[in-house]
Amino acid sequence: MELILSQRIAASPIDVAAMADFIAGLQKENGEIPWSKGGKTDPWDHVESAMGLSVAGRCREAERAYGWMAETQFPDGSWWSATRDGVPEDKTKDSNVSSYIAVGVYHHFLITGDIGFLEHLWPTLEAGVDYAVRLQATTGEIHWARNSEGIVDRMALLTGSSSVFMSLKCAIAIAAILGKQHSDWNIALEKLGEAIRHRPNLFNMMKARFSMDW
Repeated sequence: MELILSQRIAASPIDVAAMADFIAGLQKENGEIPWSKGGKTDPWDHVESAMGLSVAGRCREAERAYGWMAETQFPDGSWWSATRDGVPEDKTKDSNVSSYIAVGVYHHFLITGDIGFLEHLWPTLEAGVDYAVRLQATTGEIHWARNSEGIVDRMALLTGSSSVFMSLKCAIAIAAILGKQHSDWNIALEKLGEAIRHRPNLFNMMKARFSMDW
């Protein structure tokens, strides 16, 4: 079965250029990449799309996407969870959504080696990661979000916390490259890793509303 599967993959390789063309075709002049034509935009999937552009060598479009993130970030480091044509559809400010820019920025750097890009996006990713770290519980897990009134939803999701864990790792790597000091991120990473590995009771296990466990 594995041999048959590998043969099929070899016969039908992924057309990276075509996929990048599709993503670039969705991108607006301001750099925003919605889910679909006329669809909503959420920052997490927007970063994923930017990463796809980077992989395909569409670096200018990817950097425009990160520019949109910098332009639309709130002073507290967060973004709305979803907007459509600049109008908020979901005013939740998700810790996972806000920190994920660190993953995208580091990914783009690994492809391009562009230190100037890291330096330019540092204030944006630093603020986004700090937003998530401020939502960390004393027991290590990351609280999911703040609502539109700024009230913390103290539920923790394994998916979201795992994504924040990856974001912290990327942010720490970027800080090391740029010579920035952020020992609080290392502490947060250690506490979060301990919670993910050894304290499953801290996380919401209901799957009716949220996506999956990582």
